[in-house]
Amino acid sequence: MSYLSISTWSLHRKLGPLRWHIWDEAEKKIRVDIENQPEHIELEALPTILADKGFKAVEICHFHFPSTDPAYLQVLREACQQACLTIHTLLVDYSDLSSPDESRIQADMTFIKEWIEVAYAVGATYVRVIAGKSEPRMRQRSSVFHSI
Repeated sequence: MSYLSISTWSLHRKLGPLRWHIWDEAEKKIRVDIENQPEHIELEALPTILADKGFKAVEICHFHFPSTDPAYLQVLREACQQACLTIHTLLVDYSDLSSPDESRIQADMTFIKEWIEVAYAVGATYVRVIAGKSEPRMRQRSSVFHSI
């Protein structure tokens, strides 16, 4: 069955402050850097707005959540249910599991697990994780291909 879906990234200049997560190398921990911007639409009001425009699903970016308090997550879940809008994906747009720093990998794994719990609480179908920041590198090609 086909249906319209949208990511909150498409609306990110409308949803208020962005809560970027950043690795603090000196402190060896994740910190939040808030990018202030006006809030024209509250996240919990978005499901009704999207449903009224014909959308059936949404991907919510983690940095758009104003709170991960269980009471707030329940409000968001109920707003989606009332609007018949599915949270298809919760995007966790922070982590670097490809880091050589074991302390960062452990902190990022804990962070991802916490967001999986948030996804469960709001009823998201899937979690999508941006899991690496390493530079791509060329692998040595097999000698079989050198002769071609």
